[in-house]
Amino acid sequence: MEILRDDMSAELVAHKDMSANLEKEVDLLRTTYAECIEKEMENLRNAPCGTCDRLKYQNEVLVTTCKGLCAKFLGSHTSLH
Repeated sequence: MEILRDDMSAELVAHKDMSANLEKEVDLLRTTYAECIEKEMENLRNAPCGTCDRLKYQNEVLVTTCKGLCAKFLGSHTSLH
């Protein structure tokens, strides 16, 4: 019985560590996402005529990619609970 309890304790510790690591990764993704969007917005503000459409498209792709990554990590985190 003690071996089973020790195994369960070890699994709980591993699960908590994995959850903490996923939370850190999600926070990093959110920070990176915000920084990328701000950079792209600054580029749009300072862009000469003719480049706005290209930058807007790149911004949309970046937003979609970052949201997808955040959803992937949040989905992984949720499935562990």
